[in-house]
Amino acid sequence: MKKALLIIVLNCMFVSLNYAQSVSFSIPALTNADIGTVISIPISTNSITYSLGGNTIASTYSFQYNHDVFSYFGFDNMNGVISPFYHSVNPQGGAPNLPVSFNIYDDTYVGWTHPDGVTFNLKLTYKGGSSAITLSTDFLSDGFEEIFPSTVENASGPLADIETASAGTWTNTATWNLGHIPNSSNGNIIIKNSPVTMDTNFSVNGNLTINSGGGLTVSAGKTLTTSGSFTIKSGGSFINNGSADNTAVVERNLGNDNSWHLLSSPVAGQSITSGFAPVSMNETFDFYKWDETVDKNTGAPWVNLRATSTTFNGSFESTFAVGRGYLVAYDGSWSASHSFSGTLGKGDKNISVSYSNNHCNLIGNPYPSAIDWNSVAWGADRTTVLGSTPNILIWNPAVGNYGALSGEFIGNGVTNIIAPNQGFFVVTVAAGTFAIPNAARVHPGSQSFLKSTVADMIRLHVSSSANAYSDEIIVNFNNNASSNQGLAKWFSMVNEAPSLYTVKNNQNFMFNTLTEVTNNLVVPVGFKAGVNGIYNISATDLSSFTIPTFIYLKDLKTNSLTDLNLHPMHLFAATTTDNVNRFQLIFSTTALAISEQLSEVTGIYSYENTITINSNENMKEIAIYNTLGQLIKTIGTSNGTVKVDMNAQPMGYYIVKVITDKNVYSEKVLVK
Repeated sequence: MKKALLIIVLNCMFVSLNYAQSVSFSIPALTNADIGTVISIPISTNSITYSLGGNTIASTYSFQYNHDVFSYFGFDNMNGVISPFYHSVNPQGGAPNLPVSFNIYDDTYVGWTHPDGVTFNLKLTYKGGSSAITLSTDFLSDGFEEIFPSTVENASGPLADIETASAGTWTNTATWNLGHIPNSSNGNIIIKNSPVTMDTNFSVNGNLTINSGGGLTVSAGKTLTTSGSFTIKSGGSFINNGSADNTAVVERNLGNDNSWHLLSSPVAGQSITSGFAPVSMNETFDFYKWDETVDKNTGAPWVNLRATSTTFNGSFESTFAVGRGYLVAYDGSWSASHSFSGTLGKGDKNISVSYSNNHCNLIGNPYPSAIDWNSVAWGADRTTVLGSTPNILIWNPAVGNYGALSGEFIGNGVTNIIAPNQGFFVVTVAAGTFAIPNAARVHPGSQSFLKSTVADMIRLHVSSSANAYSDEIIVNFNNNASSNQGLAKWFSMVNEAPSLYTVKNNQNFMFNTLTEVTNNLVVPVGFKAGVNGIYNISATDLSSFTIPTFIYLKDLKTNSLTDLNLHPMHLFAATTTDNVNRFQLIFSTTALAISEQLSEVTGIYSYENTITINSNENMKEIAIYNTLGQLIKTIGTSNGTVKVDMNAQPMGYYIVKVITDKNVYSEKVLVK
């Protein structure tokens, strides 16, 4: 009842005067270390007196600030004179940007003499950035005289990092770690590891960064601006469907271990000597473009930026050509990361290709996003110059070989999604121009990859324990195939990488399409070891055959035959000087005799430091290799059970190869 009476009195009976009364506060200096912490702001008053005399019976302290910069945490150190009269605080203010208000009154109307000095400490959590803090007060005396001292202080500090919390649209509060949509007072924005669609106009008050795995799409008709830097980290992606252009720094991690990479620029006018080649020529790097007019088997289609160890090739362009790919490598004197800087690519990009000699053109992704080679956005102009089955080859440094996509077939880690800044080869069937469509842009990981398996195909994959390099081939059958259908083999640029290929019509193929399975059809398989060692050929996709097909791998060096349907792995020792015409793939509509021989059991296993071989076949030789391919032991003709003491050898894995009078068996075992 007293509170209601006080409100009536406040609304109907007061005298407003303005004397030397004041309120004040000071904000401590704010640094990066303060972001996320609670700061304490002492609130002081001075000369809170009334011309008519009397005590204070009610007071209100209202604080206005940007709630993206500060959030209310609490208060402490309330002055002992007024603490008995403290009534309430509204820390939320009813809405994100309404005042935080402290209400103090004496419902007995006796009141208090307001002390000078600190009234209480306001405690706010600092979230980064700058904001004015406005303090408005209202003091009422027991004579119903009212005074309104106020003050404003500016809090200035570093911009906070505002991060995406999940994939979504810009205007969805769940997208952001703030719990609400960013506004122009917010600071540095970081698109983390998922795609975000900007469905509103926005100006970033700070830096914008797209991290690896993150993607940002500007919707049609929307505009993105930044007051600070715009950086797309290596592995990040940006698609601009708006009308305005954006400039940014696009980073690409190429390593500095002399490994090869195919590279393209996502910006126009990028200088080659601005981060991709030295201003003064030296031999710490390699930088090449490709000349389609030169025979790749007898000539030198790679055109070097370097004329000599100290001079530039004067005919080489000084800036990256948009839509062209380049071959690069850098040694340890370079940073692993390189940066493009300029206006980001968008819109359809016309690519001119030639068809005069090697029929391969090295082009490049011109966007700061991936492109989908399988998108329906590609036009008939691509078919005109690349054929109805457009083939692409991309160097994959992880496996040390070219990966490829040809129609439905993909190999060596390549997919239909071509990464940002990626150079790639296209195989032409005619000279001309085709457009890389703007609509083919996608964020990496946001689209489905092509299936790697189709009907009636087998994939052979070769790898070694000596290094991480590998290679693979595909053989498939199609009744409508031409006699020379397939994708020609491109051999590795790395000497230590293995090479696997099939041979047809005196040509080497990575993907080889044949018409039909006939009885005892032999497909020659070439293999070249990159280093001496133990290799493993594994067969997959055997179940894709629509009719029962028996598939065998014959090792011409060891004269062994492996039924791949029963044993889809073949371990073998190889050296760099072996005859490359080592294997045959044999397809048959009926089983060969080897299938019966394979029912004979030869078991190889280890326990502690002993290797045991059991066989009911006549063992002609047992050979044990370490993982470097070095021969450790050999045992001659044996029968039954053989135990090999490995106590003198170090603990580790070993390859045991058993040659019998019927088959060759290999097994990897652990010796402890």
